[in-house]
Amino acid sequence: MDKQAKSQTAQREEATLAWWQQNQIFERTIEQRQGAKPFIFYEGPPTANAKAALHHMLARAYKDVVVRYKTMRGFEVKRRAGWDTHGLPVEVQVEKALGLANKKEIENIVPGNRSASIAKFNQVCRENVWSHIKDWEYFTERMGYWLDFSNAYITYEREYIESLWRIIKKVYEDGRLVKSHKVVPYCPRCGTPLSSHEVAQEYQDVVDKTVYVKFPVTGEPNTYFLAWTTTPWTLPGNIALAVGAEIDYVLANQAGEQYYLARDRADKVLSSGYEIVRSVKADELVGKQYEPIFAVAKLAEQDKVYQVIAAPFVTTNEGTGIVHTAAMYGVEDYEEAVKQNLPRIHTVDEAGHFTADVTDFAGQHVFEATTGIIAALKETDRLFKQQDHKHSYPFCWRCKSKLIYYAKDSWFITMSGLKEQLIAINNQVNWVPDYIKTGRYGEWLQELRDWSFSRDRFWGTPLPVWTNKETGKHLVIDSVDELRAKAVDPTLVPADFDPHRPFVDAVVVQDDEGREYHFEEVICDVWFDSGAMPFASGEDAAGRYPADYISEAIDQTRGWFYTLQAVAVLMDKQEPPYRNVICLGHINDEHGKKMSKSLGNIVDPIELADKYGMDAVRFYLYTINQPGNTKRFVEKDLLTSYRKNQQILENVVSFYHTYAATASAGAPELLDRWAESRYHQLVTVVTQSMDDYDITGAARAISDFIADLSQWYVRRSRDRKTTAFFATLKMILNGLARLMAPFTPFYAETVWSEVRTESEPESVHLADWSQSEKYDEAVLRQMTLIREIVEGGHTLRQQAKLKVRQPLARLTIKGEALAEDDLLIIAAELNIEQMVVADTLPAGQPVFAVNQAVEIALDTALTDSLRQKGVERELIRAWQDARRQFGLTPGQEATLLMVLPAGFTPELLAGLAKRVNLIWQEATATGTYEVKLADQDITFDLR
Repeated sequence: MDKQAKSQTAQREEATLAWWQQNQIFERTIEQRQGAKPFIFYEGPPTANAKAALHHMLARAYKDVVVRYKTMRGFEVKRRAGWDTHGLPVEVQVEKALGLANKKEIENIVPGNRSASIAKFNQVCRENVWSHIKDWEYFTERMGYWLDFSNAYITYEREYIESLWRIIKKVYEDGRLVKSHKVVPYCPRCGTPLSSHEVAQEYQDVVDKTVYVKFPVTGEPNTYFLAWTTTPWTLPGNIALAVGAEIDYVLANQAGEQYYLARDRADKVLSSGYEIVRSVKADELVGKQYEPIFAVAKLAEQDKVYQVIAAPFVTTNEGTGIVHTAAMYGVEDYEEAVKQNLPRIHTVDEAGHFTADVTDFAGQHVFEATTGIIAALKETDRLFKQQDHKHSYPFCWRCKSKLIYYAKDSWFITMSGLKEQLIAINNQVNWVPDYIKTGRYGEWLQELRDWSFSRDRFWGTPLPVWTNKETGKHLVIDSVDELRAKAVDPTLVPADFDPHRPFVDAVVVQDDEGREYHFEEVICDVWFDSGAMPFASGEDAAGRYPADYISEAIDQTRGWFYTLQAVAVLMDKQEPPYRNVICLGHINDEHGKKMSKSLGNIVDPIELADKYGMDAVRFYLYTINQPGNTKRFVEKDLLTSYRKNQQILENVVSFYHTYAATASAGAPELLDRWAESRYHQLVTVVTQSMDDYDITGAARAISDFIADLSQWYVRRSRDRKTTAFFATLKMILNGLARLMAPFTPFYAETVWSEVRTESEPESVHLADWSQSEKYDEAVLRQMTLIREIVEGGHTLRQQAKLKVRQPLARLTIKGEALAEDDLLIIAAELNIEQMVVADTLPAGQPVFAVNQAVEIALDTALTDSLRQKGVERELIRAWQDARRQFGLTPGQEATLLMVLPAGFTPELLAGLAKRVNLIWQEATATGTYEVKLADQDITFDLR
């Protein structure tokens, strides 16, 4: 957006930003606190290979508001940037850019040269990481989020990777890094396993075909085992049927065929006309054989195949009570197969396609083959029935492909034995919102699984494990120097060695006996890179552990929040890596839909800033709802928030700027004492809220105060304009600038420039936090009652359809002895000529109950004199509106030409006009400004 198209607010913010940079305000905020008590903050590292979006602004806004606040409270708050540079997020982007479909194509970028292909791919990944770095830096600076980019930690740098290797070696030496053949969540498109916390990142509601399958019982004609599966593609890999040892089964007859199934499931699975032939115990079924659904020769030739087994995972909650078991594609199936020594042979390759052994579907992707599998079941009369099944299914968190569960060799970190330690350190964390602690996150820890740690990919931290092919023993390397020292050919590890694939692939190492070890050719889970940042970035070594504060979105409960704690426990820490965490809900569009490019509902925060200013967007995000709740972004609500807060405060500041120098002498009055107490009450509330990490509570308190300041204090004081009033207003604006500085850093600077004294810092961000003084609670209660009486008076006026500009004769108050100053405020606000405090209320007048003790009665009768005064007030309002419309400044005189209204003398009109800097002349008006007053139209012209 060009400069002309940007709002004045945006242009002012950009000028402030330039002033900050020119005067090194950020750097000075750190320098002036040097040596003070540190407040430790960790920046969760983003990846700069895509443009920043609104949800990134949300997280950065919640980070910045706290660290700015803590700085103003006197802490030294270093804000080191970090960049996450590895993993699938980058690889998937590069695959798209290069037009690659899978791992095989990556390994053949340079035809016939796998090593050169990986090197080329990783080089493009390295470049892709920084494709939007300038956008990110500009976005971060533009929103007023101060970060030290000059000292950023970068996860792909050699020193960082070597630090990760040292952690991994410790984990290995502690016996927690193990290689195992297990069923793992697996992305066939990316060709790599995922960890359980990665799987938790992306579930989608899908409708899949489920089938009830008839497995013919060997030696029992016309008799079948009924089994149910939600994954028909696993049927070619079936090796057994499982029953529950404690479950009661039946043999049932339906339409001439006999079926074995659980008694508790018969009514739910069979038709109403079925008959039970006999009851069957589970142990009678164990060992029975059946005919396979699909002939797979490699399976058929194995021992202990196609027979019934007993397994502890069988229930009668759904299905038939008989479970189809495909050992290689189910966690419990695999564990039971190992326990009972059943065949474990793949019928699906690592790309998700059926192997040549599955002759009917060889080469087909498992999900694409589902329709053909069901058709084959129908054709061979093996399909009992099929149903649509809506359920939540895991997808790859980056490429969005459906996952499968797949048995393969992987490296794991055994976390399950550390569950109690993780729960113990998590109990020391202050979670905002607090229910995350024992809810979403606490429940995750209760179900803790081993960390599937290795990835069969390319761009990431290499798992520093070398294996001897003959003995199966491993060497774990903790640095480039150790790698060079143990290398068979040290020239492969030069001084500028890049510790990435394929360079580590080529290095063969040897142990003290001269046995050779080869690299495992896997990389680490990318979440380890960021989870280990306190140690790999040097923060822990520098004494900056744990962090006092971090903040990210709620999906990080299974991402960064978890891996930070996991690595801390692996490093034998007895305290958590962070003491306080704000966990943020997601941002959806105004219809509640997730923002995405495909839906076209992405919101660019820079475009919003150009229209409303960054401060407006920030303040809206703080106040829209509590941080942990999902947020619906509605632009018109953002505009409302801007008008309600910043624009109103701009008017107050403008009023101060315009009239403060012309103030008349005057001592403090009740309004001034109330405003001062109300301000100090605000300081107390905001300070306590910020200390409690209640950002929304603090921001909303400021918003409420701005309304009170403008709509009550300033509005009620416009006519008096005394030195006491302006001194109070200046004190409040000065303090309010400090309170708002963490929330709206740009506009707080503007306010500060209007009201700071020469002895105060040139920037509000170099100033100390506002200090709360003891405030007069009696005055606050007194003004609360006054405002309640005023509110009741307005209600009675509305019921009588009487505008506030129409003076009324009398308001009677019963139940409270109010002081003269109190009554003057009420009279001025309600436009009442006489205030009466009495023991009884006049009969026949409308009454309003202010509270249990106080009632008011309003005299709504109008005399000719009152009507005349009402018209006078309407005239003055109309003239003032016209002055504003025509751009006249206060004190600037203009000529008023006006048709004389009936009943108005020239002398009267001249007196009214003088009050608004108008010189009255009687003439025929030109019709440039019209107003309707009561029963007459008045037309006038200003020149």
